[in-house]
Amino acid sequence: MSQIGSFFSQKGISISAFDPAIDPAGGTYNPTYQPFDKSLTHRLQSYSHDKDAVWGYKSISITITGELLGYLDKWYDEGLGVHVEAYDQSGRVIVAGFVNRITLESGTISASRGPLIDLCNRCSVIYTPILDVSVSPPLTGAEKSTVIVDDDPSQQKYGIIEKVLSGGQLLDDGTTDEAEDYRDRYIDENREPGTGDKTLSFGNSGNATIQLEILGYYAWLNLYIYSTIATGTTTISAKMQSVLGADPNGIFSTNYSEIETNNLLTMAYDNDNRTAQAIIERMVERGNDTDDRRRIFGIFDRQRAVYKTIPDEFDYLYKVSSRDQKIRRYGTGDAGAVVEPWNVDAGKWLFLGDWLPGRLTSTINKKDDPRAMFLDSVSYSAPYGLSLNGIGISELSQYLAKLGVG
Repeated sequence: MSQIGSFFSQKGISISAFDPAIDPAGGTYNPTYQPFDKSLTHRLQSYSHDKDAVWGYKSISITITGELLGYLDKWYDEGLGVHVEAYDQSGRVIVAGFVNRITLESGTISASRGPLIDLCNRCSVIYTPILDVSVSPPLTGAEKSTVIVDDDPSQQKYGIIEKVLSGGQLLDDGTTDEAEDYRDRYIDENREPGTGDKTLSFGNSGNATIQLEILGYYAWLNLYIYSTIATGTTTISAKMQSVLGADPNGIFSTNYSEIETNNLLTMAYDNDNRTAQAIIERMVERGNDTDDRRRIFGIFDRQRAVYKTIPDEFDYLYKVSSRDQKIRRYGTGDAGAVVEPWNVDAGKWLFLGDWLPGRLTSTINKKDDPRAMFLDSVSYSAPYGLSLNGIGISELSQYLAKLGVG
């Protein structure tokens, strides 16, 4: 067993990999359809993950070792899209995502597959048609879009991955249709994952490894277009549910119980070829209906969306002078209990307990307390590496977003 694998086993941490079942025709997705690799934890050479307050589970990086012929070959050939979950000693999901890119290193050969999110199996082109080149300057028409084309075999393997391309000015004079040619060539080139560069380096030796680059499921929000010609207004929280529910693959949970009500109004109409990610990001930026406090969003275990106002209370305590460099629980109940580095989450407040002694602790106006740290991003690297990034909190950005400024 590898050193990191042994450490995880001793701490009760485990990692599972599943072959998902995806049915684009039915709009259903089962991430844990059947086991793909039951020995992942024991083969770990390295492990790290990132979480942030904007999108939740951000990414995981895993390096595993094994036999080139058989075990690693299977990962290289079939691993794209595999669902990966990490669990702590209590069985709680630490982080989860899908394999986006795979890199194989084995003595003489280095090869990669992916990224999965660069695929395209549903495509259209927005362009300005050049109608007549016999005059100067050429006669152009109003901006238009090609018919959407699907590649069914690719969708059945990987799910629907949609791209809307910007073609600029393209010839469309009734004889030549450059936009359709561009669309068809693009989907033909991108319906299967790229195999990247391959390198043969003779004389090298060493253990064969696979590096798995795993993305959180927020990344699928950038792989489909949300479009509606509905009129009038709707609330932010209602539109967010509509955007999530429009996912053609059925990846995101329909349990919206953790999407807080936000009665701030927004236009129902959205027909500008924007991705779901762009729409949700803009809605999150607008903050609350009752005030201008920041809201955060993320996709977590079981592809469940969480949308809420940032918390009022501190969750974590850290003392700069501590020799053990441990993050602990803040407040009552389990106050002082150690929070293992792999369990620290973004989107929470941390208090620097022994810094600037003598200042009063503000539980309300944390943005003015230099000892208060809002965790915008958290990076963990096994066994004990932890990096926390705190940002300043302001209500001005939410106010300006409501006004449509910026």
